[in-house]
Amino acid sequence: MAAASSARTRSAWGWTVLGLVLGALVSRGAPHDAKEVVLLDSKAQQTDLEWISYPPNGWEEISGLDENYTPIRTYQVCQVMEANQNNWLRTNWVEKGHAQRIFVELKFTLRDCNSLPGVVGTCKETFNLYYHETDSETGRGLRESQYVKIDTIAADESFTQGDLGERKMKLNTEVRIIGPLARRGFYLAFQDVGACIALVSVKVYYKKCWSIIENLATFPDTVTGSEFSSLVEVEGACVSDAEEEAENSPKMHCSAEGEWLVPIGKCICKAGFHQKGDACEPPTPSRVRLASSQHNQGPHPGRSPSNQAPCILLSPCKVIKAIEEGYRLPAPMDCPPGLHQLMLDCWQKERAERPKFEQIVGLLDKMIRNPNTLKTPAGTCTRPISPLLDQNPPDFSAFCSVSEWLEAIKMERYRDNFTAAGYNSLQSVARMSIEDVMSLGISLVGHQKKVMSSIQTMRAQVLHLHGTGVQV
Repeated sequence: MAAASSARTRSAWGWTVLGLVLGALVSRGAPHDAKEVVLLDSKAQQTDLEWISYPPNGWEEISGLDENYTPIRTYQVCQVMEANQNNWLRTNWVEKGHAQRIFVELKFTLRDCNSLPGVVGTCKETFNLYYHETDSETGRGLRESQYVKIDTIAADESFTQGDLGERKMKLNTEVRIIGPLARRGFYLAFQDVGACIALVSVKVYYKKCWSIIENLATFPDTVTGSEFSSLVEVEGACVSDAEEEAENSPKMHCSAEGEWLVPIGKCICKAGFHQKGDACEPPTPSRVRLASSQHNQGPHPGRSPSNQAPCILLSPCKVIKAIEEGYRLPAPMDCPPGLHQLMLDCWQKERAERPKFEQIVGLLDKMIRNPNTLKTPAGTCTRPISPLLDQNPPDFSAFCSVSEWLEAIKMERYRDNFTAAGYNSLQSVARMSIEDVMSLGISLVGHQKKVMSSIQTMRAQVLHLHGTGVQV
């Protein structure tokens, strides 16, 4: 009698509940996460799952249709009338691939024991989840002792007979993690101990960081680590026509959630190429012509400011000395200030302070797009024709005041500092040392270097270069 009653309970409950579950719940699952690699999804299989049920009268495979009339498979059990239930359901063998950390997502409904008459002491509201690692399929036998328990699964919400009448169904979703895994694959198993359960779907997946391009470096698909706090370090490969920045190779870290974190280093476009999006492209003909012109017009000790034929006789030692001390030729006639500043930047003594090729191309592009900038004269003050030939101390007529000089080098924020310290003329500025600059309260090292470099340029213009020399 008890067995017959159990069968009736299972059948009546199962078929009624399953119709509601499939029609109202299955289609409401969250969209597939692009960071997941799915190994098993019972909801996606339209043919019989054919999992192992032991004993045979325990878990029952049921077929149905979702709201789109797509066939789906599910399992149910409702042996609530008899005590000491031990009903097992085992999946087919799942090959793990490259995964180290596996996620198991269960969607299920569970009946409230209080809503079932005559089951006090025998009805349960939990079931157990197990797994067993193997290197290959082991047949259709099931030995309980081989399985490792993952967790006891309880429902956040259970349903009653009243919910059935109102066609309300309460779907529970639980996710558990297993790993690290050492074998090629595994089985999952579900142990019922006397509950009314409809196992609507089982999804097994792992996470990976999908390939990306970051800082002109390509990072391949990377499987996440075996621990929750794992960060897998990955070296990037520079895209075509790019190279690693000196002593700063590109690296990224793949988190346990499948997200790229902590970028380190980068690639840069090779000489002659410029960055566009995630690629390096050769310069357009207009860029090449203008860049070439910029280099031709760059500071050269043997050219006069008007780019006429060389006419200066200096010894090589004195030319080198002048350049080492910061002297640079003034701008050519009608040369825009921005272009001249770019020339000076290219002549920075420290290699690391010189602009990179892609930066030069970017600045030239901006100048091309604004022709008025290229037509702007160098300034209102008259520049000396050739400071190297001037044997008398120059009056720095390129700048009319300390304020104008600071504005030209974009350091006007320190105008009051110079005034308060009594530096009211360019001649007094030209005699300043690095200690004098620091005493003004200029604390940023980069600003100290920029101001001191400009002062050294002034100072170089008052050098008296004597002696016989060679034509340069």
